[in-house]
Amino acid sequence: MTRSAIKAWKSIHKRSEDYAEIRKGYAKVVIAEILKGLGPKKIDLCLDLGTGTGQIPEQLASHAKHIIGTDPEKNRIAESKIRFKDFNNIEFKIGSAEDIKLKRQSVDLVTAAQCFHYFDKKKFFIELQRILKPGGKVCVLWKYPSMQTWQSKAVLKIAKTAMEKFKIEFPLPRDMGTQLRSAPILEKLKDFDFERRSFVELSGKYHYSVHDWIQSVLWPMGAGTGQLPLEVSDYIANKLLIEIQKKHLKNGIFETFDHFLFQGYKA
Repeated sequence: MTRSAIKAWKSIHKRSEDYAEIRKGYAKVVIAEILKGLGPKKIDLCLDLGTGTGQIPEQLASHAKHIIGTDPEKNRIAESKIRFKDFNNIEFKIGSAEDIKLKRQSVDLVTAAQCFHYFDKKKFFIELQRILKPGGKVCVLWKYPSMQTWQSKAVLKIAKTAMEKFKIEFPLPRDMGTQLRSAPILEKLKDFDFERRSFVELSGKYHYSVHDWIQSVLWPMGAGTGQLPLEVSDYIANKLLIEIQKKHLKNGIFETFDHFLFQGYKA
């Protein structure tokens, strides 16, 4: 590993807890799709479930009069309150998708990014039916790195080598698109009484610094929870840095993501 590579990796370790830094928001085309069908006026009320560090509320802030982000993780809510303290139309609360503390027919748009698979579907649909206005919209979405890029192919190859070398197992990158298109999880969405519905696939690019990109790769493998041993993280990072240096990427990395959106409008 070169001196610059060593410096980069040490920097990553110092920032390993800063989840908000490595989790990007959503491409403009995705936000436009979320807002599709709701008319040109500002939304009165948007509810973002599983809000995490507030990416969706931040990007919808200019399109809504009021946005509430809820999450069962109190640390995430505390972080989001600090990050968005200067936003007058965004508030964050501890809460779940199964017990939503909002009035009947009060919400124009409900979003749930990267979290629907954790919900109790039956309880969630009861709450959705109760809080959505007639004609209101729900958008459930996922975002995953495209498996067709050189980055994803390099990550998969290096990760498999690491598993063999260290005799350890951890989550590997997968083609989530294939799984989502035929997943039982989408069948659950069909149980709700939607006036109309759609399943949309979109592609978008995101820019990362080398530090943040490597951390974003290692996080789902277990680095974010401390389950991936440091020696394994170092090995994978070292190999990835070598691949990056081969590409002469001085201005960071553009990663292509595939987006999958299920959208439904209440009758």
